[in-house]
Amino acid sequence: MSKRKPIDFSALSDAAATPTNPIRKLEASAQGKAPARMGKVQISAFVEPEVRNELKALAALNGRSLNDLLEEAFQMVRDRYKN
Repeated sequence: MSKRKPIDFSALSDAAATPTNPIRKLEASAQGKAPARMGKVQISAFVEPEVRNELKALAALNGRSLNDLLEEAFQMVRDRYKN
């Protein structure tokens, strides 16, 4: 049996001494987003399953995505409550 080489921990101490920049990490992860998601944020809501099913069916019947319908609904709410 061959013996394993000892582990060199010097690289770990070098990495620990180098501060990381969290902004750069966020920018790098943002580059992995789909182009349609760039510059957008996620909004979540809990709705009854029937509501989701109806919205998905409406989107399919109109050849649109659920996201498109929700963006339109958000715009309608903003217009209604602007003042």
